[in-house]
Amino acid sequence: MKRLPHTLAALAAVALTAATVTGPAASAAPAATTQAAAPTYTGRVVSATGLAQRVAPSTHVSTTSTAFRRGAVLILDCQLNGTAVGGNQRWYKVHGRDAWVSARYVANVGAAPVACTAGDWAYEVRVGTNVRQGPSTLDTKVGSFAAGTEVGTRWRTARGQAVNGNRNWVAVETPSGNRGWVSVTNLRLVG
Repeated sequence: MKRLPHTLAALAAVALTAATVTGPAASAAPAATTQAAAPTYTGRVVSATGLAQRVAPSTHVSTTSTAFRRGAVLILDCQLNGTAVGGNQRWYKVHGRDAWVSARYVANVGAAPVACTAGDWAYEVRVGTNVRQGPSTLDTKVGSFAAGTEVGTRWRTARGQAVNGNRNWVAVETPSGNRGWVSVTNLRLVG
């Protein structure tokens, strides 16, 4: 099992050292503005049997080679909805990996991760398509879009089940407010 190193003191020291201005220029120049890194969140595995990582937020996609034992501390980036596990549709993206874990088995240490965002995109639905709870046709249908519908998303794509050879899925929201996933095979990027 791999262990994730996490030393906040070391990270803080590096950030402080990088932001410090020394010498005569320090008093003459305005304070430097540094761009803050994207926030990360921490969670602890609470499943008695451990927790598998998956390649997308669905129980219908493959697991990665890494699993976490009960009590393991995970660094998390953000959250999206996916396949419901024990009634919980929330999934967390594992920091530094293209991998996801079910929030059902993670206790947040501090604040819960914020929703994943990756920009603004608009798609047109090429053929009528179902919206699924997770990025797989085996996931529960939560809605549908008719051909010609324009769909916007701010959520990241995930590499779920292959549909006609394409594994990319986009997280969307239906007009009724249900969040789910659509295979990009049925979409055309318009903006």
